[in-house]
Amino acid sequence: MVNLSFIPSWFFGYGVILELAFAVITLAVSLYSFKIYRMSDQEQSRLFGISFLLFSISYFIQSALNFAILSEFNERFFSIVDLQKVLTLDNLSIFVHMILFTLGLVTLTYMIIEKKKKWIYPTMIGIAMLFLIFSVNKVQLFYVLSSFLLIFMLAHYIGNYTKNKKGKTLLVLIAFAFLLLGHLHFILLAQHSLFYVIGNFLELIAYILILINLLRILKK
Repeated sequence: MVNLSFIPSWFFGYGVILELAFAVITLAVSLYSFKIYRMSDQEQSRLFGISFLLFSISYFIQSALNFAILSEFNERFFSIVDLQKVLTLDNLSIFVHMILFTLGLVTLTYMIIEKKKKWIYPTMIGIAMLFLIFSVNKVQLFYVLSSFLLIFMLAHYIGNYTKNKKGKTLLVLIAFAFLLLGHLHFILLAQHSLFYVIGNFLELIAYILILINLLRILKK
């Protein structure tokens, strides 16, 4: 489950900063979504807010744990690095991020289901968690699962844009397309770690676009 080998050494510090930026932006998206929910009482806005709150928590935790890893390297720069401690922190940051991020994606997927039933949401969560917990290659499964859910959401937003060709629907469509591309980067990691960096910046663009869209909705 170790991912340090995927990250270019020069990018690790920048990656921690980017994760913190993801956390702040997704938190802003969550808060604005809850604000829209209080104004409109739309269940979709509430679920959207919950999803991005889960994303935000996952990024805050991942950023904090990766900062601890970075500090560990800096403190032991002239001595033998305690690799076991570093790897434990790395595994923990990945696993916590995967669990919370998957919960967020499942919530988003449930949000776009038209005929909601009480048993669907816990069933989706249960299946996703079982796959992640008992999978041998958790990281690979996480990216496959998240890509599948994002493809499902992207198809939904494409349908929305086809029916209602407005700027805000197009913005959300582009944002989720970037988010999907950002997650598909894992498939290319075996060829070049630069794709890891590209994937991170694609995700950053996606979150900024979603935040801009919410701000535009609130201004109207």
